Amino acid sequence: PGSPTEAELNVRDAELTEFLKRQDITVELLLEAAKKPGCYFEHDYGRPSIDMLLTELKQLRDAARLLALDARVQADQGELGESFERIDAIFAMAEHAGSEPILISMLVAAAIDRQALDTMQNLVEGRTIPSEAVNRLDLNSPLSYRRLYERSLRMEEAFGASVFCDVALGELSIAVLDGGAISERWPVFSAGVG
Repeated sequence: PGSPTEAELNVRDAELTEFLKRQDITVELLLEAAKKPGCYFEHDYGRPSIDMLLTELKQLRDAARLLALDARVQADQGELGESFERIDAIFAMAEHAGSEPILISMLVAAAIDRQALDTMQNLVEGRTIPSEAVNRLDLNSPLSYRRLYERSLRMEEAFGASVFCDVALGELSIAVLDGGAISERWPVFSAGVG
């Protein structure tokens, strides 16, 4: 059960090939989106909230996996330029994921970045890669995880301060944060007083 490991992946599997054929338009749209200088997800960081949904992060991970699979199949078919174009798009997606100023976004960016590196390592093992294929990679602006980490920690601090303010003002019950354990021991907190 679960997805196959890198070693178990059969890039010539008929079901995989058929699945990727059905994803042609999606892959093209992802390649086009990755060429954009950045992306924006509509979150109100001016008023951080613990219940902010970040559904785009899972979608970015899934999209990176799709491109990684397609890159592997393209390489097996001798289309190394196409493979490296997909890897470049995965790197761009990591940068886009990292544009959100919160810690989970930085972690997702790192996971997507790792997906690109693992896929590239798989493609270069045992192959001679022509320079025109490698030239499809834009390695001029690698992610600065130090910058992302510092920025993420500042936003996490803002989220924490916002939660404490909401509890202090009675706009948020502390019971929401711990599933009720604190409010059962100290009922004053469930009223937002104190």
